[in-house]
Amino acid sequence: MFPGSKLLITNVLSLRQFVFLVFLLNCNNAFSQGDWKLKKEKEGIRVYSKRSQHSKFNEIKAEFDIKTSLQKFFSVISDVDKYPLWVYGTKSAVILKRLNESEVIYYSEINAPWPIANRDFYSNLKINLDTIKKKITIVSNGIPDFKPAKNGIVRVPYSTAEWAVDRVDNSTLKVTYKVAIDPGGKLPAWIVNLFATSGPIESFIKLRERCK
Repeated sequence: MFPGSKLLITNVLSLRQFVFLVFLLNCNNAFSQGDWKLKKEKEGIRVYSKRSQHSKFNEIKAEFDIKTSLQKFFSVISDVDKYPLWVYGTKSAVILKRLNESEVIYYSEINAPWPIANRDFYSNLKINLDTIKKKITIVSNGIPDFKPAKNGIVRVPYSTAEWAVDRVDNSTLKVTYKVAIDPGGKLPAWIVNLFATSGPIESFIKLRERCK
């Protein structure tokens, strides 16, 4: 193994986590039409990718079942402060303003592997629990101009994501997650597209654990 190779391997793994984190946390219905291609599957979690009509970065979709109740899932997703416990690379996540019972504005900073600068974002997060239709819908849109950018941290300029969570039976939910994003800075699109499907599986496994 050549000198510095262990550091290189570590940084590549961290980059995978970082890229997924950027895709996951900052989440409108601006998704392009077209066919999704299955890129990875593990423990029943399927991750798809397709070209975006709006950006050089691919759009991502994940589908999986989770053994939990609607109320428990709602509780975990609503607990923004706990995102660092299950989403890779989250340095901080904090609610800044509660607009109503189902809508908040929150801030998060993402740890990036050296030499990439950390990213941060402000997001408008709407979580709707429909106990009659037995489903949860989540929409998260980045609001990059909410506050000025901080020195040394790259502001995520565009992001949009949506979750559709439907009850299958009394103990199982079906989750569909989609996200489209531009992580900002000078990250090459091919690197982001290469690693974007690697992180969702590990994070959604942790999400399952938190929902037990």
